[in-house]
Amino acid sequence: MGRIYAPAAAADLKVGYQEVLFDQLILEQFGQTTYNHFQLNYFRYLDDIFLLWEKSLPNIDQIIDIYNSVDPKIKFLAETSLQLNRASNGIPYLDVEVYIKNGTTQFDLFSKDTDSFNYLPFMSCNPKHCTKNIPFCLARRIKAIVSEPHNVHIRLNQLKQRLKAKGYPDPLISAGISKALQTSRDDIIFGNSSQSNNEDNSVNNSVFFVSTHNPR
Repeated sequence: MGRIYAPAAAADLKVGYQEVLFDQLILEQFGQTTYNHFQLNYFRYLDDIFLLWEKSLPNIDQIIDIYNSVDPKIKFLAETSLQLNRASNGIPYLDVEVYIKNGTTQFDLFSKDTDSFNYLPFMSCNPKHCTKNIPFCLARRIKAIVSEPHNVHIRLNQLKQRLKAKGYPDPLISAGISKALQTSRDDIIFGNSSQSNNEDNSVNNSVFFVSTHNPR
């Protein structure tokens, strides 16, 4: 949505008000087959919507027209992979590039041309346990998002160079990347149930003390 009140409109969407109307209109105008596909392939984060669509279904422009007919104050802006003409034949959604390869959906990192990758400098005035954990957290994000193994290694090498430019020591970067690679992508996305339960119990039994950080 391309309006200044998009976040407020997204709040309406969050409680299901607008989405119920969309569902009803799509079912009435296009029938059960299109409605079922819509239910399985519609995803939303706040005011950003991602929808997988097939050529055999009604023209996607008709779906956008339905969206824009519900409320005159809400105007949806739509982009398709065909319109963007990207090298991957994919489309960006938040920080993810989604594309089709050999009939399967694949994922890669997406960043805007203006992204400076201005990570926290290693020598910044922050608790060391925070800066020391940054390489692992960023590497884990790559492992979770990027689906093709060769792209994972490309993104990790890029990450390594960017962290080195911010003063992170090579051994710390390598250790963080190695630790991230030890966990499978499925475990990162869906979670290891036994590990998650142990972590939940540990958190529930903990008492936290929070104070202002002063390195002196």
